[in-house]
Amino acid sequence: YELDIAAKQIVFNVSGTITVPAYAILDFASKTNKGNITVSGQTSNIVFSTDYFQIQNINNLTWRYCSFYNRGDVAPGADVVWISSSTGNTSENIIFDHCSAFYGGDECFSIASSDGQGEMTNVTVQWSMMAASSKGSIIGAYTGESNATTANCSYQDISYRFPNMLGYGTSRQDAYNIFVGNYTSRLIRVTGDGNFNVQSMYVQANRSDYGRHKLQYQSTAPCQLYAGGTIITGVQDTPSSPEFDDLWSTFSGSDIGEDLSIPSDARVASPMTLIGESSTIYDTGTIKTNVLPYTGNTKRLDNDGSIINDEYVLDTFYRDLGVNKQTTTDFTRYPTTKYPEPNVATALVSTLKDGIPDVWRSANMSGQNHYDIAPSGYTWVEEFLNQVDQ
Repeated sequence: YELDIAAKQIVFNVSGTITVPAYAILDFASKTNKGNITVSGQTSNIVFSTDYFQIQNINNLTWRYCSFYNRGDVAPGADVVWISSSTGNTSENIIFDHCSAFYGGDECFSIASSDGQGEMTNVTVQWSMMAASSKGSIIGAYTGESNATTANCSYQDISYRFPNMLGYGTSRQDAYNIFVGNYTSRLIRVTGDGNFNVQSMYVQANRSDYGRHKLQYQSTAPCQLYAGGTIITGVQDTPSSPEFDDLWSTFSGSDIGEDLSIPSDARVASPMTLIGESSTIYDTGTIKTNVLPYTGNTKRLDNDGSIINDEYVLDTFYRDLGVNKQTTTDFTRYPTTKYPEPNVATALVSTLKDGIPDVWRSANMSGQNHYDIAPSGYTWVEEFLNQVDQ
């Protein structure tokens, strides 16, 4: 169902795999509203099969409770999903929530603009899982504001970029409550002279010589970085706050050289206030129980609004690798069908085709429309869909 005209909310009435054509580029630069799209997967089991899928110059994009994989038929080195902006344009107000992405030839979720291109700001990736890919994610831009949050996410069987944080000037980026399992190169990389806040990362290392966090340092314009609370099992089992000397070093391209101690003018002694509303920073030792089990496309709503735990089989497989600590120096790939179909779910029955099931409407609404405002302050369709978060 596609709801409204000016702002579109997409709700699914049946489960299944949606195959996105190869080299699909959706450009909203010339559109009147430049996006205003919410994709709500809360009522079904939805998987997007991509093969170079790019969305650019979009404002107000929210994507929830969906899974993605890159099938790699014609673009095996592509991201699973890439949100970008072209020169002179901006992509902003973007949220990926309870999503999962697999088999990226490059990143899973790239929400970033390349050097010399447009702006990217007000980005959130939360409660999402990235697995079985070359790299994790890059968030930010070289131009303008790049305010962004990566929170309560898990990365499994990926080389590095958990995430790469890219920001300049007054940009603010937060990364906190992150689980990483089975990586091969380094953890977070920070680039730019903006303000960066890295807290509470639990890293399940499989050998002691894995790389650490990296910062690309420029002495003429040092960033402001707070970092604290990383555990790398078997390497740094007791987190410290702040942390620099043991777990961070300069990256190649730094004007003082690489693999050196982080200079004092880039270090911030206390955590910065988080962007947006307040959020819980977990003790690092609890990330494996408080965050990892709840990342990804984990549940859906039935017609009566009840929550059903019914996740995509790839989510389950790669989460279990982390939960059960599969100790290997090689990547582990899903051992049977690489691209499994999602589970079949009870069809959403909505006579008015507005995303609200008939059963729930009769029990909770009294002659109102889906776009009317419920007592909570949300529209009625949002009121229904938001129940998945209870």
